Amino acid sequence: MFTGLVTAVGHVSRRSHSEAGLELSIASPYEALALGESIAVDGACLTVQSHAAGEFTVHIIRTSINRTNFSTYEPRRTLNLERALRAGDRLGGHLVQGHVDGIGTVDVVSELDDARLIDIRVPPEVARASVPLGSIAVDGVSLTVNAVPAPGLI
Repeated sequence: MFTGLVTAVGHVSRRSHSEAGLELSIASPYEALALGESIAVDGACLTVQSHAAGEFTVHIIRTSINRTNFSTYEPRRTLNLERALRAGDRLGGHLVQGHVDGIGTVDVVSELDDARLIDIRVPPEVARASVPLGSIAVDGVSLTVNAVPAPGLI
């Protein structure tokens, strides 16, 4: 489980294809990572397969590739990172599983006083689960659904 509060920013340092799908090496400031540890990478829960100073590697299976934009990620791409919650950690944001339900597209970005409003076009399965004042994670960032202005738009 995660909170949707990004705790670090990393970047893709290497990308390669594997039999299972895709392998990404990610440069990050995290220290003392453990093999098998879960890290949200742009909101998707991925497992640390290997790690060294300043870098960890994850494997992304085809199912996750189909539900995300990971197939488009190239070296130097910036990534939102969050380590999994531990018992006793403070909860901010909202509880985020790290299971990606679909890919949205930013339709409109506007400013209202000190707020930034973002209209996102989402697939039907995401639209059905979206309610005003509900929570959603976009690229690993906890957001509140302000309104559902039209079908398929949050």
